[in-house]
Amino acid sequence: MDPNHHGRKIVWLFVAVGALAIFTISIVALVSSRQPGNMGNPGNDQANTNSAPAQPVVTQVDSSKSPDYFPADLPSEAGAEVVKNYNTTTPDGRKLGTRVYVTKKSVDENYSTFQAYFQKAGWTVTPAPAVKGSTSKTMLATKSNMQVQVTIGDDPVAKAKTVAIIFTELAK
Repeated sequence: MDPNHHGRKIVWLFVAVGALAIFTISIVALVSSRQPGNMGNPGNDQANTNSAPAQPVVTQVDSSKSPDYFPADLPSEAGAEVVKNYNTTTPDGRKLGTRVYVTKKSVDENYSTFQAYFQKAGWTVTPAPAVKGSTSKTMLATKSNMQVQVTIGDDPVAKAKTVAIIFTELAK
């Protein structure tokens, strides 16, 4: 068997997870940019609304709380500024939770904290391959029908070092 086969499988796994994350963020951005009553439908006519595909349901979560679907004991940083915090239910009923916060800890310190947590809690942890020129780190943790992606690094939108956690309920 080709020794690079496992490495390629991991890379494809992270490409798929990244694509899912981009899709989720795009859907959330689309849903949040719509005005109530308009729903992004220029004519706002009933015929078009009935034929529109089902959309994910996004619910903002108070920054003092974790999204509903996060493991209760997931590490968090006391006093961190939360910049994104919401629950999503997909049209097929799967649950997602997203939390992004500004961190004062180093990338390596955060990475070690989450890695130790997931390993101790019985999750399978897969580190993402390093991206040349990037100081961020990503890991994917899976357990049963749950998946958590943690990315730590500089966020150009927040203009700060952030920890982004995306919980995904996998297909049942």
